[in-house]
Amino acid sequence: MKHAFPTGLTFVLLIFLSCLNVPHAAAWGRDVYTVSGLEAERMAGDAVSAKQQALDHVYKEALSQLFARLARSGDITRLPVPTRSRAEALMASFNVVSEQAGATRYSIKASVTFDRDRIAELFYRSGVRIYDKPGPLVLIIPVHVTAGGVALYDDAPEWNEAVSSAIRTPWLMAFKLASGSMQDRLESAEHLQALDRVSLDYLRVRHSAQGAMIAEFTDATDGSPARFRLAGDSGAGRFEQTRLIAPDIDDPLAFAAGLISQWLDDHWKQMQSHGPSAGVLINGVPMVPAETQRMTPELISAKEHQAMPQLRLAAAQSQPDRPAAEETASPQDARSTPKATGAVVQEPGNGVSQITFEVAGTVDQLSIGRKLARAKPVTAFELHADGTAQQVVLWYRKDRETLFRALSDNGLVVEHNLASNNWRITFR
Repeated sequence: MKHAFPTGLTFVLLIFLSCLNVPHAAAWGRDVYTVSGLEAERMAGDAVSAKQQALDHVYKEALSQLFARLARSGDITRLPVPTRSRAEALMASFNVVSEQAGATRYSIKASVTFDRDRIAELFYRSGVRIYDKPGPLVLIIPVHVTAGGVALYDDAPEWNEAVSSAIRTPWLMAFKLASGSMQDRLESAEHLQALDRVSLDYLRVRHSAQGAMIAEFTDATDGSPARFRLAGDSGAGRFEQTRLIAPDIDDPLAFAAGLISQWLDDHWKQMQSHGPSAGVLINGVPMVPAETQRMTPELISAKEHQAMPQLRLAAAQSQPDRPAAEETASPQDARSTPKATGAVVQEPGNGVSQITFEVAGTVDQLSIGRKLARAKPVTAFELHADGTAQQVVLWYRKDRETLFRALSDNGLVVEHNLASNNWRITFR
């Protein structure tokens, strides 16, 4: 089947939609398994003890940040306590940015990259889902409400600094502090507090962000405690949450600012749980996922020089259930089961490509079907097993990058196995 190139309005629409994905594609390149910006300085009776204490802190802090980044806040307690020995066992590399040593003092700046497979196994054993899809860039606009009025940006220096410090830690979401330039100040505090769509969109576009939100801190009064409100467009949908700040908190500004990344990160992870279209915005409005396609089991006859498919799932629109035709593979078919390779085969004339993955561990057909049913580029699959290993063959439309992103969106880890030079897939 031949496909004509799009023309006219269709072509313009395709360009527009692709532009919407550009910032998100840039975020996709962030390595969420690398924790950078780690610092420690310790003093002890001798240089060896000081270095030991500093490294202990760096390793534990790196693993703590990774757990907070990949798990929802309510699931972190189900993960093991971060320790240096556990971090070293999960680590892929340790990079020293700088270090200084003295007779009784040691300081270090470093970054740690963790092994994706080992982390996935740890989360699986702990019964915790991994969220490792980088989120959108969100512009944060500091608003400080005091007895004297409303202050924005660096007109509220203490609140501005608290927000700036809090959003430096890299989570899945990326944050940018509004600069408070002359152009920023064209939007009034009243419009921003009212979440005026035009004002927020103006600032969002000006700062090349996918979302724009106000971080509003209201000082305590004699009759009420301090209050923090985070509201606006998160880049993954509308968001608004308010919290009263207890009077016994030592630093209420720092405490409130720390909620920004925690709330938005959990919000982004929750959006990922809603399906492959979660987090997709058209003109700032969340895209409503289409009705999930039903997966109808079909047994397809084997092609020449190919093994008989054990099961192929063909994606189809909702239709009445019908029984699958039963066929049996011949011994000759069984002997010709292809070995897993990383090659991608384009089937001529129908725009469908084929790729074979090694399967990490073992998985059953039902589990595969449930996972792949939500990956829209996938049109069919086959599961093969030779007693010691499994391979899964996927038929898909669009390009391979789109396929890999769709698989990752639905909890499937795709990576290149350097030992065998094949693609490997892990079903979580």
